[in-house]
Amino acid sequence: AAAVVALALLAPWLRPDRPTPETAALDAGYAQVRRDGERLLSEGGLPPVAAAELRDGMGAIDHAVRETRDALDRAAEAPDQFRRLTAGYRRKIDLLRQVVDRAART
Repeated sequence: AAAVVALALLAPWLRPDRPTPETAALDAGYAQVRRDGERLLSEGGLPPVAAAELRDGMGAIDHAVRETRDALDRAAEAPDQFRRLTAGYRRKIDLLRQVVDRAART
């Protein structure tokens, strides 16, 4: 347990100062899709069920993206793990795009 606490305290210093170009591009893509979803919600034209599905989908994907992004920060020096995580990040962005697009079609 003490080792876990020590690692948690050291984690901010173990992470790279800046994202890699690949993660920066993924972050930008995710942010754009997220803004599209927020715009749909703020316009208020979605049926209640579609708005609820969009909010729920965005919330679940946001949580998964935060976990993936944290893991990416830790894996920047492990190429195989980094590739696997970036592929997962891309899938989450694609999934969010599907959720937003489905809501836009309603």
